[in-house]
Amino acid sequence: MKKITLDFENETVELHFDGQNGVEHFPGLKELEQPILSLLGYQKVDMRPVADAVNAYVNGQISEQEFRLLMTAACLSDPDAPMEQEPEAPALD
Repeated sequence: MKKITLDFENETVELHFDGQNGVEHFPGLKELEQPILSLLGYQKVDMRPVADAVNAYVNGQISEQEFRLLMTAACLSDPDAPMEQEPEAPALD
């Protein structure tokens, strides 16, 4: 099995290749997160409306019903789905 796991927060690359495993520290990986995700076809998502709604609900500025309506408007798709992809990302072979 071939697998590469990128941990942008801890700046590590985990490799699994034909029974051999390894973790390497990769300084500067955090700065490459957006370019790598863009290369894979992912777009940046603005989560500020969701954060604003959560803060307003937690601080008692809106009711639970208003919060649910805002969440429905902000998250019309499955929140566990990957970020929306651009057409046909390049293959990495």
